[in-house]
Parts: sequence; C-alpha cells; structure tokens
Amino acid sequence: MDYPLQELIVTPGWSVGYHAFHAVDPTRELVTDRDAFWWFKQDMYQARHDRGDRLIDLGWTPEADWDDGSYKLVLYAGDFHGELLCQMRTKNRIEIVTAMNEWFYAVSNGEL
Repeated sequence: MDYPLQELIVTPGWSVGYHAFHAVDPTRELVTDRDAFWWFKQDMYQARHDRGDRLIDLGWTPEADWDDGSYKLVLYAGDFHGELLCQMRTKNRIEIVTAMNEWFYAVSNGEL
C-alpha cells in the first residue's frame, strides 16, 4: 500500500530537509508488521528555520514498535545540541500534525 505524504502548513522561513511523514495511522489494520519499518521510523521529518534558528524533528521511536513506540516531535534552538524548547510524544498522528502546524507558525512569528 502506498500512502501520500502528510500535508502540513509550513509557514514562511522553513527549509525542509526531508519529509517521509505519511498520512497513515500507526495501526496493524493499515500497516503490516513487515512494512512498519518503512512507515514508522526514526527519521520522518526535519526542517530548519534559519532566521529563527530553530530545528524541528519528527520520528517514531522505537522504530516500527507498535506496542511501545510513539511519535516523538522536538523543537530545538539551533540544532540537536541546542536547548530543547518543545517536545511531544503521542501515537496520534492528528495531534502531531496540529502541534507541528502550531510550532511552524509560532517560530515564523518569533513567538518560539
């Protein structure tokens, strides 16, 4: 099964490094255990806002682990060595999309 990339509202100033975040929920009914490593992996999405000096990163950890895994969304000042400004963990894709869109907007407007 092929799933489209998840649509996001990326506000001005963001440069997307990679986008492998697909519009599929993490359930065995939709994705087989064999295919889980393709859809639910550590490196799903990353973008940088140069003016705001921020990095947003999304992954599923542990990779392809339905029972103990979840999305992990982080926002750093600078890069991974900078201050962790925001963090979120959930199995709910829509909650992640909502948070990402809010963080994109807040950084672009100098609020985060």
